[in-house]
Parts: sequence; C-alpha cells; structure tokens
Amino acid sequence: MTVSTHQKYVFFDFDGTLVDTLGLAMSFGKEVGPDFNLKEISVEEFRKHSMREALKLMGLPIYRLPEFVIRIKKYLNFHIASVQLFEGTTELLKSLKDKGLHLVVLSSNSKENIEYVLQKNGVLNCFDEIISDSSILGKHKVLSRALKQLCIHAEQVVYVGDEVRDIEACQKVGVAIVAVDWGWDHKQRLEKAAYGGIAGSPQRLEAMILYR
Repeated sequence: MTVSTHQKYVFFDFDGTLVDTLGLAMSFGKEVGPDFNLKEISVEEFRKHSMREALKLMGLPIYRLPEFVIRIKKYLNFHIASVQLFEGTTELLKSLKDKGLHLVVLSSNSKENIEYVLQKNGVLNCFDEIISDSSILGKHKVLSRALKQLCIHAEQVVYVGDEVRDIEACQKVGVAIVAVDWGWDHKQRLEKAAYGGIAGSPQRLEAMILYR
C-alpha cells in the first residue's frame, strides 16, 4: 500500500479532549469509595497528579488496581448516554473538516462508545477514522500502530490530547502535539512536561492546529 505524504491528519484523544468524562470518573470514585476504602480528593487535586499518583493518594492498593479499572470501565459504559462534547468542540470539528483536514479519533475507549457519543452530538461524519486501541507498553505504541494502519508519516499528523502521557508519546514518535487544558491533566502538569503548546479554548486549538 502506498504511503500518503501530502494530506494533513489531526488525531484526537477522546476522554478529556473531545468529551468530558472526568466528572463521571470522580462520581464513580465516590460511589465505590467504601468498597476500596478510598480517601476522597477534589477534582483539582486529582488533575494535578498522574492517574497512578492520584489513585495512590486516594489509598487504592496496587493489587486492587485491575478490579478498579474493570469496574470504572463498566461504570462509564453504563453512563455513556450522559457524556457530552466540550463546549465549542462541535464548531471546531466542523470547521477543521471544512478546511480539508482528515480527522481521526485515537482512544482506548471502545469504538461503540465513541461512535455513539459522536453520532448523538451530530459530528460522527466529521471523522475519517475511529481507532480504538490500547497498549500496556505505552501510548506511543498505539500511535505508531495508527500511523502504520493509515499509511501516513508522523510529519503529517497533529495530535490533540489532554495528558502528559500524550505529550511523551508524541515526543517518542515524532508527532506534533497540541495539549488542551480542560481535560484530565491540569495545565500545571502539562507545563511541567516542558511543553508550551497548550490551548485554552477550542478557538485557540483550531488556530494552533492550522499553524502546525
């Protein structure tokens, strides 16, 4: 298969970038807190730490992490109908599509959940591809597989994410990234990752994507 070298792609993370699922995750934490003997922390405090650090701060025993992950995925799946796009995201996606960019969702969330939310919000047709993938070896492996699947080069892609691990993955693969400050990781964490390309609004995000 021939590798395309001219088209521009925008890879969007899903949770925390396109849609707000952090509130649901925090609600889950409160609901199962007694089962896991968790200490309650604020959303702002949670966002200042990596997921692993936050769960450790809440007192989750490492041996119960697999059980916790399985249960939170079931919880999010059950409440998927309540998930909404961040304000201004619909207009952003339609504008980028109208400008001829190829839009892709790259997420560990299920393809069914992603398609459901995007369809419900009227933006499913903005995306050329929806790739559901995860790896215990790191997000850079997921990103590398997506490039191979689409037969494109790293230089053609701008990745949009909300976590430090997104920045680290893109740096490893050589993909440009724009981080958003409304997601799971606090702006302070993104800045500490030695990265300055942070968008504070969908309008600013569009400008930064087009500039890259």
